[in-house]
Amino acid sequence: MHVQSAKTGLGLMYRSLNAVGSYSGATYYGTVGGRDSYSDLWSFQSVGYAPNDRMAVLATGVAHGESWQVPEPGPLAEGLDKTLACPGDAFVSGKYRLALGERVDVALEPMVSVPMDRAKYQDYPSQSGKLDVGGKVLCDVRLGPATVLVNAGYLTRGDERAMLPVGLGVEYGFNDKITAFIEGSGELRLGAQRDSLADSQVTQAGRFDRTELRVTPGVRYAPFRHGAVVLAADLTLTKTGPPWQVILGLDIPAAAGRFLSTAMLGAIA
Repeated sequence: MHVQSAKTGLGLMYRSLNAVGSYSGATYYGTVGGRDSYSDLWSFQSVGYAPNDRMAVLATGVAHGESWQVPEPGPLAEGLDKTLACPGDAFVSGKYRLALGERVDVALEPMVSVPMDRAKYQDYPSQSGKLDVGGKVLCDVRLGPATVLVNAGYLTRGDERAMLPVGLGVEYGFNDKITAFIEGSGELRLGAQRDSLADSQVTQAGRFDRTELRVTPGVRYAPFRHGAVVLAADLTLTKTGPPWQVILGLDIPAAAGRFLSTAMLGAIA
């Protein structure tokens, strides 16, 4: 879900990841005391093309929707729309892979954002409002039927503190159709300044410019070579993220999310 493979694959790919979460006890529109409840929806769409097994180009977009239920409205709730639906910042990135022996692959992935109008949408978790640049280093280590994936990177975030995305994942292939995985991932905020608010002041709604850590177990099922379904759950370890999210994904071809060598091309051997 959050940890990327160093592989580039070959040909076209499409990936859709959709996450839904719901939680209560969030003080945002209502009075102090955490009486509000909240539903959250994220949709990530990614298209990529790899002309060979060493290089790939990707374009990723995101949409965010949320809805608040306020049983006891306070002064902040009056006259305000308690729903949101908007696009988040999109990204264009490239990937270059280098094989280190038969078991290890390393890749560099520079990226640049296509910023949305933050003043118009005012959705700080999905938008920085500025042109952001950064990149990642990706590494795969194959250990028989298991693969260990390691990610680390750097990304500017407009006027917010810069972000250090990190991740460690293990996936295990039971057969050519079913793969289980578990990831630990996060976005660390860099700089001498501490998180923008003290923990006692943070609500789950105001989670921008904050360090976020999560654990994600899941399973990938590929009934056909050109399609796979992914089911996972995010369990957030920090206060500023949703406690849980259910994630449903679609990969075309079946290995699109990992950019493995599954070509949508003909060949003669």
